[in-house]
Amino acid sequence: MIVPKYRWSCPNCGGPISAERLEKGLPCKLCLPEVPKNSDVKSIAEALASRGKLKGYAWLYQLNIDYEDFENFFYERTGYRFWSAQRGWARRLLMLESLEIVAPTGVGKTTLLSAYAAYVTEKRGWKVLYLVPTENLAKQTYERIRSLLNSEDFLLSYWSSMSKSKKEEVLKRIESGEFNILVVTTGFLQRRFDTLRRISPFELIIVDDVDSLLRQSKNIERILMLMGYDEDTIKTALELVNTKQKLFRSLALGLELKVEDLQKKVTELESKLRVLASSPRGQLVIASATGRPRGIKHLVFRELLGFEIGGTTDYMRNVMDSFIITERLLDETINVVKKMGRGGIIFVSQ
Repeated sequence: MIVPKYRWSCPNCGGPISAERLEKGLPCKLCLPEVPKNSDVKSIAEALASRGKLKGYAWLYQLNIDYEDFENFFYERTGYRFWSAQRGWARRLLMLESLEIVAPTGVGKTTLLSAYAAYVTEKRGWKVLYLVPTENLAKQTYERIRSLLNSEDFLLSYWSSMSKSKKEEVLKRIESGEFNILVVTTGFLQRRFDTLRRISPFELIIVDDVDSLLRQSKNIERILMLMGYDEDTIKTALELVNTKQKLFRSLALGLELKVEDLQKKVTELESKLRVLASSPRGQLVIASATGRPRGIKHLVFRELLGFEIGGTTDYMRNVMDSFIITERLLDETINVVKKMGRGGIIFVSQ
């Protein structure tokens, strides 16, 4: 049987490694000739360290430690363990990727993101902006995050139904940056952007419901500015998006001379953007039930943050459609509730 080797693929030294070792999550033979009895991430990292060979694998080891810490935090504060989709999302969050989570309502996106906001606040002291579409959701999200935090001093939210004195107090605290997590609507982002800009950058921005964000394309620029990008960088990224669109159209129409000029311009803009956006910025996480973007301005996220709205979809939902035909409605309802266990909603017809 042919066993392929892959160049520059060892997770530790970056050298050549066999497919067999890669499949098992091991480093190459030069790094680790003998595999430890327990071939988990911790044991492999310790074996590499004992040989003085621990290099790139240290990053994977640290990610594993962070994941276990976050999983324990999630269980302590919610009483639940991650399910499969949440495990994948959690690892990507801890890798500090900016990403979009596309999945149907009810699979635990908001619970995970609320816990992540609480986690990075308590463990790392991050400043977090949590955007939701409506004031009702702002209240719900505020209460959910408050239940996850050791101290509600970290947390702040604003909605119009607050008393006048409370609104004045909250706005004063926002203006002075006296918070770690701020939960507000996208409408607040538009109205009070100058205030938010003065207290930026935010290490983490969570957008729960991408549709409300994209109703005003200007919001994309606002979000990026609050992450620490300057106007020149955003303008260059937008110019790159538009130039690529023109290039694709010219390729489709077979306009060879125009294609050559546009390819040259794309290369120049990409080089310029690499310089402008060389230093790391904050993390942006967008949750969506549909993942259907409008316009092209959102493609700026791809150029600056490496992800695209509507790029991937996770359709995983533990739902079974079923029914019972009965004349003993109340008794059957009670039986079903007992079988289903903790948590649920019963809808009663008028």
